[in-house]
Amino acid sequence: MTLFATNDPQTRSNQRVDFAKRLTWHRVRTRTIMDLTGLTRNRLAGCRRRWRVPEDSRLRGDVPTSLNIFLEPLAHRSETAALLSICKAFDALPIRERDYAPDGTLLLDVSIRLCDAFEAYQSLWPESEVEFDDLMLLIRELDKGELIRLGRCKGCQSMILIASFDGLRPPCSHCER
Repeated sequence: MTLFATNDPQTRSNQRVDFAKRLTWHRVRTRTIMDLTGLTRNRLAGCRRRWRVPEDSRLRGDVPTSLNIFLEPLAHRSETAALLSICKAFDALPIRERDYAPDGTLLLDVSIRLCDAFEAYQSLWPESEVEFDDLMLLIRELDKGELIRLGRCKGCQSMILIASFDGLRPPCSHCER
């Protein structure tokens, strides 16, 4: 999906609502949708009613805070590296100077590219347990660089996710076998 930047307020509003609809069908939590689109909780509730989203299909509660889905077992580190490679191919890995608003939120166009990358990832790994909220956590933590980083397997040099508490570079799941 290609979107063109525009200064027309109505067009931008329509883009935000269309993007909110995509996120809703991905079962993204309301807080994340609000952060990425700028829509209010009440406006989202009204949209969900119009779209006839079943209440029991929505994920509730706080956004994920654990990176275990990306780190355990070791095979998930390679899968996560593949997810991030897809994000990079879609130019969806945010760069601080370019892709963030002054208040620290992701720009709409970057968020849409991130959703495109997530959908491509889902088509390649339909059995994956990774949700869009998990991807947002991963992006935030990579941006901070405190807990995780991208690195290379010490055996084959393929890209893997490395936790800061891993002393030495770990092998990928293929080299470990």
